[in-house]
Amino acid sequence: MDTSIWLSAGVIVSFITGVFSLVISFNNNKKMLDLEKFKQKSSLSQERYKNLHSLLKQILNKESILDSIPNDVRKARSDHIVATFQAAEKRYNELKRLYDEWVFLFSINSRVNIEKSIEEIDKLTKQLMSNIENPDNVSNNDINKRILLIYDFNKEIIAILQKELEELTNM
Repeated sequence: MDTSIWLSAGVIVSFITGVFSLVISFNNNKKMLDLEKFKQKSSLSQERYKNLHSLLKQILNKESILDSIPNDVRKARSDHIVATFQAAEKRYNELKRLYDEWVFLFSINSRVNIEKSIEEIDKLTKQLMSNIENPDNVSNNDINKRILLIYDFNKEIIAILQKELEELTNM
């Protein structure tokens, strides 16, 4: 009788040990999954940071007339307005191309703000193009407004990139 009690106690202890082992195993597995998710988020954030930084460098390295545009282009000579308009058009196309290429890097709020600006510029461009047939209808005011919108768009994208980079740094 003595041996059967010891054998039964051994089986019970073995069962309890197995249950504890199983619980510990599940907890360790959950911690490992959480750690793996954190590693993935970290590597994604690191890659996003590198790409955003590269994009900001591309934008800042390309000098433009827009970088030194006066706030009051209304007083500028007409030949200067034409040159500024062409530079603004070139810069806008460049920024829009870069945005379209790297859109996935931006947060949703930033995308909404950028796309609002793009819509506003495109709307004014369509308005200017519809008046191009009759040059008397195109005012310097509209041209200046478009130049200033693109100037603001340029500054906005740079500010958004800097903000996104700062947010990633503070994570």
